[in-house]
Amino acid sequence: MPDDRHVYRPTNLNEENKTRREQIRQLTERARKVLDQPMPDTFLGRKTHEPFPEEPNE
Repeated sequence: MPDDRHVYRPTNLNEENKTRREQIRQLTERARKVLDQPMPDTFLGRKTHEPFPEEPNE
């Protein structure tokens, strides 16, 4: 029974490294943008808007 596993061997290692460095740079840039955002405010009691006025009971 022949072995059907394929081992990836890049033909141009410098080009492969350049591609990987660019992918890592893009991923790092995305991560930096996320980390630069302010922390979310999760305090449930904080009022961020005025409540609707109540209608008069008649």
